[in-house]
Amino acid sequence: MLDQENLYQLIFKEQWTDILNLLYTHKKDISRDTMLQQAATIFEQEFFKKVSDYPIQRKDIEDNLDTLYILNHGKFYGLANDNYQTLIIELVKRKPLTEAVNYARHFPDEEICKTTINKFEQLKIKDEGFKLTPPKNIPMNWIEIYNRLFELINNQSDTAIYYTGPRFINTVREFEPYFPDYTQFIEQRNREGKSTSRKIFYYDILLGLKEEMRLKVVNRILEILKPHQAEKVEKIEELLGKPISKKEVVVTPEVKKEPSENPIVFISYSWDDEPHKEWVLNLANRLCSNGIDVILDRFHLKPGKNLPHFVEQSIKKAERIIIVFTPNYKLKADKRAGGVGYEYSIMNADLYNNQTDNEKVIPVLRAGSKEESIPAFMQQFIHIDTRNDENFENSYVDLLREIYNEPAIQKPKLGVKPTFEKKTTEEVEKPEIGARPNFKKEVTGYINPDIVAKIKSNDTPILTLSDGSRINAGTIRVEGNHLVHYTGKGLREIYKPNMTEEEKKASAELQSKSEEYLTENNYIAWTPLDTIVNINR
Repeated sequence: MLDQENLYQLIFKEQWTDILNLLYTHKKDISRDTMLQQAATIFEQEFFKKVSDYPIQRKDIEDNLDTLYILNHGKFYGLANDNYQTLIIELVKRKPLTEAVNYARHFPDEEICKTTINKFEQLKIKDEGFKLTPPKNIPMNWIEIYNRLFELINNQSDTAIYYTGPRFINTVREFEPYFPDYTQFIEQRNREGKSTSRKIFYYDILLGLKEEMRLKVVNRILEILKPHQAEKVEKIEELLGKPISKKEVVVTPEVKKEPSENPIVFISYSWDDEPHKEWVLNLANRLCSNGIDVILDRFHLKPGKNLPHFVEQSIKKAERIIIVFTPNYKLKADKRAGGVGYEYSIMNADLYNNQTDNEKVIPVLRAGSKEESIPAFMQQFIHIDTRNDENFENSYVDLLREIYNEPAIQKPKLGVKPTFEKKTTEEVEKPEIGARPNFKKEVTGYINPDIVAKIKSNDTPILTLSDGSRINAGTIRVEGNHLVHYTGKGLREIYKPNMTEEEKKASAELQSKSEEYLTENNYIAWTPLDTIVNINR
């Protein structure tokens, strides 16, 4: 017959494999014995508390997790829900990707499971190629959503919202990195004898994506369109089931993210004339010399490069964006003409969604008045004035401080609340200290001298008490008619073998406590000698 004390001894020694064998071979005994069930529960608690600290390389731990998974699914031993989730997550961490993904699908919303599933799907796409799989049942309003969307992105006179084939496919590739690029996709369409009309192949692409990806792509496009066509975009969002509400301005405390050691900064400007282009180039060079990784079209754009792709990727990559405002920049931005219009439309979409929390765009006024050079929507943000060349050094330092988040004037740390004199109308007397509590129970029964003779100091016997219960004890001494000993809790938390560093610190702190404290908190017990009927080791 299995004894719960056997389980406790194995738990203290962390002999998990032996415990699992006992749980299986004695499953019927455990189901009928509440003491064994309690021991099994303690095993679960201890094992799952420690399992994440064991190295991934430990094959015995992985085998134990496999065994627990089989026992649980075979209904030989049922795990608590929280422990079952921990079991699955540990298996996902320790198994090869092709095996881990099957466990990950049990809890697909957990971050590690979600990451594992995505890695597996991407690897599968990389090996087998991307396949568009149109759904069997098309949502009833999807055709209306698509027609409204295509009407907005097909306006060739507005470069900010016009989606060429490469731009549309690059947007898809933001969420499906192994989707073919534009050239590969068109070649594939030609081989399959399918239409290369933008309206048709855009529809085929969106319909062939998984629903989650399709919504991400559509929402990304709507973000770009919304500052320019708010009413039409909101109608599409309504069809998608997104609640439409008026934008509320919420004032929140300013908390800036710490910049990286070499912040990435994109500079947006208009090619007004040669002196202006040279001024921007000199600014970029100087910023580089001050540790800032500048993205400038003249550094990166060469003949044959894709301008929209460069702009979108640069804005996405940049930690900060400097916009150099001049009257010509405002003219192009308002008309959404050329590269400036395209850049401004993307930045404007981000600012539209974060009007009260702009931590990315740094407006720099180079020429003209604020009204002449800065588009109306951007005028709400504080700008750095660089129009006066004689004061440029001060403005440049302001710009550097803003990029590195090192303001010249910083709010001091909060001090300590001052002490105020308190006046009272009456004296408050301290109560008298009471008597020390008595932990000894009254002894009225027969004390067996043979039992007393078996008691040894610094021993860890198993005591059988007159009520039939059995307890682990760490003997300290016999005092009067009582055995003073450590309880099971005291042994586990003060003298357990193979402690972690954190457990060692907790043990040392407990050892420094008084016996009275340990008794009050059930680490030490005073057991009457007349209640002890047997001692085993």
